[in-house]
Amino acid sequence: DAIICDYNYVFDPRAFLKRFFAEGRGNYSFLIDEAHNLVDRAREMFSADLHKSEVMAVKRAVNKDHPKLAKQIQKINRHLLEIGKRCEKKGEEEFWVDPELPRTLLPLLEKFLDDAEAILVRNIPAPYWDQLIDFYFQVFGFMRIAELFDEHYTTYAEKTGKEVYLRLFCIDPSKNVREALKRGSSAIFFSATLTPLEYFREILGGEDDDPLMSLDSPFPHENLRLLLADHIATTYRKRDATYGDVAESIAGAVGQRDGNYLVYFPSYRYMQEVSERFIAAHPEVEVLVQASGMSERAREEFLAVFDAENRETTVGFAVMGGIFGEGIDLVGERLVGAIIVGVGLPQICLERNLIRSYFDAQEISGFEYAYTFPGMNRVLQAAGRVIRTDEDRGMVMLVDERFGQGRYRRIFPPFWYPVHQARTPEQIEASLGMFWSGVSETRYEPVYED
Repeated sequence: DAIICDYNYVFDPRAFLKRFFAEGRGNYSFLIDEAHNLVDRAREMFSADLHKSEVMAVKRAVNKDHPKLAKQIQKINRHLLEIGKRCEKKGEEEFWVDPELPRTLLPLLEKFLDDAEAILVRNIPAPYWDQLIDFYFQVFGFMRIAELFDEHYTTYAEKTGKEVYLRLFCIDPSKNVREALKRGSSAIFFSATLTPLEYFREILGGEDDDPLMSLDSPFPHENLRLLLADHIATTYRKRDATYGDVAESIAGAVGQRDGNYLVYFPSYRYMQEVSERFIAAHPEVEVLVQASGMSERAREEFLAVFDAENRETTVGFAVMGGIFGEGIDLVGERLVGAIIVGVGLPQICLERNLIRSYFDAQEISGFEYAYTFPGMNRVLQAAGRVIRTDEDRGMVMLVDERFGQGRYRRIFPPFWYPVHQARTPEQIEASLGMFWSGVSETRYEPVYED
């Protein structure tokens, strides 16, 4: 028998299929597809949060009919207020971090669950019913995560105006994933972008003696041309000076062959600035630009333009790691090239910095675990949109000086080599001219140092 399901039916402590797993280990084999996505999903499934605004909304909803319950909810609200007072302003953020569980809050939440359950079991329809039951399960889930809290967790709070956001954050999900896997007898994690393998084995609960397997690309290596424009700095502080250079590099890459191309950026603003300059300089090229919060229909309309029968060049501008960076199949002539701007680093934030500090304390490169590896996974996923069958031919151009550094080159899959320089329009034209005309060539691959 086979069951096809989302990760949460195996891993989430609040949603796993108890009818299969309640009695402990079963004769199940877990085949975990797109396993690179499980890292952040696991952190989310094994974390829990409370919002002060939601607490107050429930209190107001039940206050008239159940003043005793409202009084208990107010105690929770007061506790969150006290936590909010502990938040310190650092830069633009106001937050508080504690490696310990907020134990004084837990009895208040437990009492709420008891009082709310006494009301909910009556099953009497009321205007506040859905709101109360949603909050009940949120608190119940918070308590469930509190039971898992250990050295792999931290507690943090963020304050924005009157809002206080409290989170039990699972920094390292490896132990919890490993425990969940004990519900079965074996597990295979697989993905086209499990790079580096040792990182994913560790973060997804593997042991040192668990075997790793890296398979070569099933597609002919000569069908992909990888260009490297490592003369352009795309770090946040230098972006303003690079808009024109990036736009012209894109023009050079898409100007050697008519077809459909996707260009990926690290942010909407960067994408907007470059796309505006590209459109102004090359009005003859059809351009699509991803909008924030696109509906399913708008997404389908965007992809529908990438038709294999297009006679002219179409360039789509999109955000890396977004809806067009993974899980889309543009086979054959529907996509002949991708340009990836930046190394895909996640946005700097409190959670990413907590991950970095946690692994630094273990004498592991916290920056790589928090930023480099997740970022390069986005790059690999975006590049993977180009070659979808063994008959596809296409080009990928990486734009960022950091792609020339050893720490990033080590993560390049073997089938990306040889890498061809694209620091000038002439280099781009020469390399792609030979590629699209089918001229074979041998390139010496230089060794890059950190």
